[in-house]
Amino acid sequence: MIGTVTEDAARITQLKAGTPVIAGLFDVVACAYGSQASVLADTSVVAGTWNINQVVTDELPPEEVFMACKFAENRYLAIESSTCSASNLEWLVDRFFSERREREASNGNNIFEQFNRQLEDVELMPTLPMFHPYLYGSTGQDSQSANLFGLKGWHQDIHVVYAFYEGIVFAHLEHIQRLRSAGYDVDRIAISGGASRSEYWCQLFADILGVTVTSTNCNEVGAKGVAQLAMSAVTEGQTEQLSLQPQPDKRYVPNTERSEFFTTRYSKYCLLRDALGSLG
Repeated sequence: MIGTVTEDAARITQLKAGTPVIAGLFDVVACAYGSQASVLADTSVVAGTWNINQVVTDELPPEEVFMACKFAENRYLAIESSTCSASNLEWLVDRFFSERREREASNGNNIFEQFNRQLEDVELMPTLPMFHPYLYGSTGQDSQSANLFGLKGWHQDIHVVYAFYEGIVFAHLEHIQRLRSAGYDVDRIAISGGASRSEYWCQLFADILGVTVTSTNCNEVGAKGVAQLAMSAVTEGQTEQLSLQPQPDKRYVPNTERSEFFTTRYSKYCLLRDALGSLG
């Protein structure tokens, strides 16, 4: 809380004088709080328009980490981020599935929920196509473009959708690996953003990142974080009062039987990325 509404402001705004005034939040900070990833060493991921991967730390991160921001007293967020996330899937749907999306919506269906059901039947095999989700920029400082590799005549549209799902998680893993290289232990993550609404995608995050993933039962995690801190401010930081309607988190544990498959796939993803990057 940064103060209260003054008498002068009350006359102008018609707000009650003395009403608490609470500072707002940077969106990624709000998502960290809303995901319950707000104590030292907690890691949160936002998989939506942007690819956000952040760890709570007690000191400013080293220069090789993409960015940092103030989080709380004696706390910072070490952030690795890019535009390589679920916005790529939105592009795919807008360009190639728009009629189907409208048709399904008119029948009360959601095309992304349909994808999730279809993906459950996709067999994981080395011949699946592979996607670099660089439509709006890359995960580094270069200007690499998006790429779709390995298409075969027998592939169906859902196999391309799979490549987008997987490639987006691989892009998050690129950032997570940079955080790990900077000395941060990432042994579990709390996920929010559009991808967190897909159980299939959350499990893919767990399998590919090799960590337990939790998602909150809330569609607007950032707004939840702001509300939590607002309540904390007016109740003098009594955080035990914050969970007025507690909702259990969904928990996804890595499937160790898939680890070798995804390790091999990610190595190929990186080899292709680096080979294309060397071409300029």
